Amino acid sequence: MERNSTKRKPNFTEGENLFLIDQYKHHKAVLSSKLNSSAMLNNEKYQIWQEICSALNERNPHTIRTVEEVRKRWKNMVCNAKKEALLFKRSQMERGKISIFSRQYSVLYFE
Repeated sequence: MERNSTKRKPNFTEGENLFLIDQYKHHKAVLSSKLNSSAMLNNEKYQIWQEICSALNERNPHTIRTVEEVRKRWKNMVCNAKKEALLFKRSQMERGKISIFSRQYSVLYFE
């Protein structure tokens, strides 16, 4: 049985993840906008993701990421942060404690 010889890319490093968070914060006003009716805004969002991807690839030339991979990684990071925040909040509620810091895991995204 022959397998396709394409190699899987390595996982995103912690440095890449932190860089992605920093870049998202810098462009949050446009990237988090819910106005999807504007084609111009969608083009602007895609252009920003291209800039983020280019900057990420300049920092790590050994692993070239595509715009789609970078956007998917961001979506996965947001999803994981929300899950962690929910689990933390549930654990606090089970103990009878409701902490004002229950959102600490998602602080990087929700700032």
